Amino acid sequence: MNHWKSFRRYSLFFLLAISITLPVMLPTKLLVGWVQPNTGKVELYDYYGTLWNGGARLVAYENRVIGGVEWNFDFFSLFSGAAIWKLEMRGDKEITALARGGVSFLGTAQIESLYLDLPVYKVTTFLNREIASLGGRATVDLTELNLDRDHPRFSMMGSVKLSDLQIGREKATPIGSFVATLNREGEGSKIVFKHSGKSAIELNVITHIEPTGEYKTGGTAELNGDMGASVKTLLAWVGKRKGSNKFEMKKRGNLWMLMEN
Repeated sequence: MNHWKSFRRYSLFFLLAISITLPVMLPTKLLVGWVQPNTGKVELYDYYGTLWNGGARLVAYENRVIGGVEWNFDFFSLFSGAAIWKLEMRGDKEITALARGGVSFLGTAQIESLYLDLPVYKVTTFLNREIASLGGRATVDLTELNLDRDHPRFSMMGSVKLSDLQIGREKATPIGSFVATLNREGEGSKIVFKHSGKSAIELNVITHIEPTGEYKTGGTAELNGDMGASVKTLLAWVGKRKGSNKFEMKKRGNLWMLMEN
């Protein structure tokens, strides 16, 4: 009887070990064949290694190349009830991209941290619409990102910085620097947008995001002096004119629908 209990216990342990180690040791080529149909607009090419430690030399988003990616599995994350990977973007010297994310044992997606630093003009790679001749750098530093449409759950913590923004191609007009601070607000998030230092635009905007993805934005943007038609056109694109140099930002919508468009 004791032998049977020992055999059963070690058999369960063996099956558990196989269930954990087999997927991460499978070739990336085989795994991508399973996962690719569910990745939507993101496609991986020239991949290598395993799910444990591997990568893809080419990543495309909506048929536009955005570099390569390498990943490493964090074995210790299993003790916290999740399977977490560290990911790093490769191949584009203008972009730094680091992330930690995966899935919990309950099946919910987890993004523990996300860091991006890239030129503003390259942001258009990830959007379906072009941004009019904007220059500068964008830095995203998130320490928490919960995006789960099924539950639903939508909350973020961290910051987004736009540094040394300028508009125009030949004779660029400096706009300034701006920062968005993201914090949890109940089950959702609150984002405060402000100008940083001496900027051509005084920005005071707040966005409230519900767990369902519904958002409400309110605030103002005011020009410091005459900044020319290009800057006013940019502000008119995102706000409603209230006087010669002041624009009101007021908008409602759903972020899930916004990301799908």
